[in-house]
Amino acid sequence: MRNLLFIFILVLPFLSSSTAFSQTKTLPKTEQEIKTLLCHKWKLTAMEAKGQKVELPPDMGNSLLLFKNDGTLVETDEGKDYQGKWTYNHITMTLTTNDKDGIEKQKIVRISEVELIIKSKWQEMTMNLIMKRVD
Repeated sequence: MRNLLFIFILVLPFLSSSTAFSQTKTLPKTEQEIKTLLCHKWKLTAMEAKGQKVELPPDMGNSLLLFKNDGTLVETDEGKDYQGKWTYNHITMTLTTNDKDGIEKQKIVRISEVELIIKSKWQEMTMNLIMKRVD
């Protein structure tokens, strides 16, 4: 997934149109509701930073995250699977992952049956990673 983030950073300055990101939907109320929604397979489909959204072209490969009920995860990047672990803090709405990229904390912006949006940082740039459920 780091490769896709790098490409996004390179493309961002060349974008001319701005897309506003609406956050009108609220998160589910209980910790268990969020964990239940989270435990699925998610595909990265777009990234957004500085008010600009970039859809990932289909030929950029599949970046997938599978969150399992037992706190483990499988990240698929460029056809390779990487094992890791995840935790969720309901007070801060933070998802913490520990995988090949080390420990990362992302804030859950929105989660539903079909969409997961997390706010993440990469090389001091904050961006939203937009994922669609694929299972």
